[in-house]
Amino acid sequence: MVKNRLLKYILLLVLALLCTQYAAVYGQEDAPDPAAAPAPEEEAVSPAPVGSIPWFPNNTKLTVCTSEWTPAVRCVGLDPVYWSGYEIDLFKAMMPLMGWTYDMIEWRCLEWDEMMNLLVNTTECDLAPAGMGPWQDRIDMGLRFSVATLQSGLSIMVRRSESDPGMWYFFSAMSTEVWLIMIFTGIATGVIVWLFEVGMKALNHETKWMGNVMWDTIGRPVQMRDYRLASIAANITGLVWSFVVFILMALYSANLTANLTVSQLNNSIRDVKDLPGRAVASWSGYEDDLRDKYKVQIIPYPWGDVADERKMAEDLVNGLVSAVVLDDSALRSLDADNCQTMIVGKQFDVFDQTVGFPRSTWQNTEFMDVFNIRMRQLLEAGEIENLQEEYIDVQLASCKTNNVEEEYTVVTWNEVSGLWVILGSAVGFGILLVIVYRLWLYAKPSLLEKAWFRTMFPFLIPKSRLHRSLRKMVSKGMSKKDRYLNDEDIYEQRYEGAPVGYVDGSSDIQDGFVQQHERDMMCEEGGVPRRASVRPRGLTFEQLVLAELANLKEQINEMASHNSTDSGSEPIKSHSIHL
Repeated sequence: MVKNRLLKYILLLVLALLCTQYAAVYGQEDAPDPAAAPAPEEEAVSPAPVGSIPWFPNNTKLTVCTSEWTPAVRCVGLDPVYWSGYEIDLFKAMMPLMGWTYDMIEWRCLEWDEMMNLLVNTTECDLAPAGMGPWQDRIDMGLRFSVATLQSGLSIMVRRSESDPGMWYFFSAMSTEVWLIMIFTGIATGVIVWLFEVGMKALNHETKWMGNVMWDTIGRPVQMRDYRLASIAANITGLVWSFVVFILMALYSANLTANLTVSQLNNSIRDVKDLPGRAVASWSGYEDDLRDKYKVQIIPYPWGDVADERKMAEDLVNGLVSAVVLDDSALRSLDADNCQTMIVGKQFDVFDQTVGFPRSTWQNTEFMDVFNIRMRQLLEAGEIENLQEEYIDVQLASCKTNNVEEEYTVVTWNEVSGLWVILGSAVGFGILLVIVYRLWLYAKPSLLEKAWFRTMFPFLIPKSRLHRSLRKMVSKGMSKKDRYLNDEDIYEQRYEGAPVGYVDGSSDIQDGFVQQHERDMMCEEGGVPRRASVRPRGLTFEQLVLAELANLKEQINEMASHNSTDSGSEPIKSHSIHL
C-alpha cells in the first residue's frame, strides 16, 4: 500500500516537472513582450527651470558675448534673432547639438575692447563666438579657445591706381639668373658649334673664324644671321639651341604682357616686404606683431566695429595711408564693392579663428571636450563650406570682375632648367658624333681593305657601283647648275673640309665654273676624253682662279692636239693662253 502511494507521488512529481518544462518552452512565444508594451505617456516638456541649462547648471542664463566685425559678426542695432555673420551662424548651428535654445541665452553685442575686458576680468561672459585668434598674450590673460572655426591671416589692401612701371621693366619677365645663364649659354653654344665643325673637318671660309660661328649661333634664332654649318653635330646643336630660344621667347612675351597689365593697375606695394617705411594703417592690436616680425611701423587704428573698418578704407582711398593691413576675410569684404581699392600679395601671419572662453568656463573640462567634439562634427558635416561661400567668398562688384591676377609672374631657373637638359643632351650627342667620325677617319684605310667591311657597307666604298648609284639618284632632281656643283668628279671643295658643292655667294665665279663644266661636256660628246680637274686644297681666292684657268688651258691644248692628230694641223702654242 505504501509502495503504491509512493509510486503515485513520484508520478505526480514527474508530471508536474513535465508541465513546468512545457510551459517554459512553448509558453514563451505567447508571453507578452515587455519591450513591445506601450511606454507610459511622457509628460510635456516644460520651460527650463532655474539652474537647468545644459553644462551650466548654476546659471540662470548663458551669456554669449561677441563684437561686430566683417564678415564674422553683424549684430549692431539688431535683435539677436537676426544676428548674422560667419561666426554667429556657426554658433547658432551648434546650439541644438549642445541642447541650448534662444530662451536660455542672453546675447550681448559689444565693442572689442569691452568684450575682452569682460572675458578677462569678470564672469559676465560665458563664451565669445567672435572669431578670436588663439594668441599667446590672450592665453596669458587667462583665456582658452575652441578648435579652429576658420583659418585666416593678414592681407594687404592698397589703392587701385595706374603707375609707371619704369624704363627697365621689360627685364621683369625673367629672373636675373635666367638672363645671365641665357647669355653665357649663347656664347658657349657658339664655341661648341665651331669646335664641332673643326672636329668633323667641315670648316669653310664662313665658319673658319670662331667669331662668325658664335654670332651666327646667337643671332640665328631671331633671324639676324644665316647659318653656314656643314657638320651634322653642329647643325643638331644649333637646331636645339634655336628651340630653347623659341620657348624662352614665348615665355618672355606671355609674362611681360601679363606683368605690364598688372603694373598699370598696381602701385609699388606688392607684398609685406614692401611695407617698411610706408604709411600703413592697421588695428592697434597688430602693432607689436607687425613691428617685431616684419619691421612694419603701423599707424594704429581702433577696430571696434564696422565703422572703424570703413574709416581705414576711406583714409586709404583719400591717400592718407599707403596700405591697410587687416584680417583677410575682413579686407575681402571691404574690397568687394570698392572700385578704388585692390588686395595685393598673399596672406601672411596665418592664424586660426576660434570661440573664446573665460576662466570660469574652460575650467569645466567636460563641457570643453563636448563643445569641441560637437564643433568638429559640425565642421565635418560640410557646414563650413556653406558659410564660407556665403560670407568669405563674397561676390565682386562689376568693376572688379575684369581684374587680372595681382601676382607678378617671373620665369625662374627651376621652371626652365629642363630646356638646358635638352641642350646638354644635344651637345653630348654631337661629341659622340665627332668621336665616331674621328675614329672612322683613323680606321678607314684599313677597313676599306677588309672584305667583310666591303660586303657589309658597300655604300661607303668610294667609286663602288652602289656609291655611284646613290649619288646619281640624288642628282636626278637637281638642275644642271646644282648637279655640277654637287659632282665630286668635277668640282671639289675649295677650302679644306668644306662641304661638296659649297659656294660662297660669288655668282661670277660660280657661273664661270658652270661654263667650264658645259665645255667639258661638249668635249666629251666629241669623243675627246676629259682630263680630271686639278683640285688643290687650301687655296686662296686668287690662287683658285689661277688654278682653274691653268686647268682650262691644259684641256684646250689637249683638244687641239687631238684635232691635229686627225687633220694634221699643228697644236696650239702655249703663248696662245695668257694667264
